[in-house]
Amino acid sequence: MHISQARRADLPDIAAFFNTAAAGKRLFSPITDHELASILNRDPTYGCKGLFLARDAGEVIGVTHAFRDRTHGFIAYLLALCHDNTKSLLAAAEAYLHPATTIAVGSPDTPLYHTVEGRFQPLWGSTEMLEVSAGDHRLIELLRQNGYRSIETHASLVLDLQMFSPPTTALPFQGEYLRGDDCWYNAYSWYKQSSAQEFGQRNRALRVMLLRNNEIVKGHIAWYPMRDGLTSALCDLEVAIPFRGRGLGKHLLHASLLQMAVEGFSKVELHTYPEHSAVANELYKNTGFTLDATWYVFEKCTRVK
Repeated sequence: MHISQARRADLPDIAAFFNTAAAGKRLFSPITDHELASILNRDPTYGCKGLFLARDAGEVIGVTHAFRDRTHGFIAYLLALCHDNTKSLLAAAEAYLHPATTIAVGSPDTPLYHTVEGRFQPLWGSTEMLEVSAGDHRLIELLRQNGYRSIETHASLVLDLQMFSPPTTALPFQGEYLRGDDCWYNAYSWYKQSSAQEFGQRNRALRVMLLRNNEIVKGHIAWYPMRDGLTSALCDLEVAIPFRGRGLGKHLLHASLLQMAVEGFSKVELHTYPEHSAVANELYKNTGFTLDATWYVFEKCTRVK
């Protein structure tokens, strides 16, 4: 077994490996080399840099992708057919990331594969991150043995739309409904940001409901269809600070769920960080969302900052 830096020409082999090694992972569906290339193209700064392959007799048996900036390192995934290869991939990723002062596995800030560049469904995992699943005990054990510790706990919540019924006192939605390019081609101020700053690169399947005063957005909620075609990924709910505490978040959530049902979705999934989103998390629970999966962010301090 040997590990080497991947090239664009390796993408068909990597896609084929993903389709075998990741087949049992949550929300995974088969991927092509063209789809993988489109992910790498989200930020040409990275591309294949830090993408490492483990091969045995020419066959791919493991893949990892690491990213570094001046002081921080990120590992998107450690995917291998056997545990010993995972150890070797971790060592290769850490060597590449030297001299980063911290290395994170599963961080929401990981480029390309998560949601840094825009509202896209990751290859597997939750609607916002690939790793680290609470059920991946061997990976968790390996990370802990190598000096990593869990620093954040995230959650995937789901709702059966057939079980949702809005309160009888709910008011009809009084805002706007944007779809596709309309989410980017507008002159609204999204919390003192542009549309591109708020939503990132274009996912033309995005839907957004918003409430506004003239060009000033008071609050919005966004979602997109997941790959199964039946589930909607609720990816963004925000209310501007001056308008919080007035029930706008609940109004947007209920209106969006009704719209999703009209459009034929049967289930909704969202990713939440309960520690930082206590109010929103309580709203989701009161609406009927239930816990479906738990995720951890692991971090390792490599030297004194």
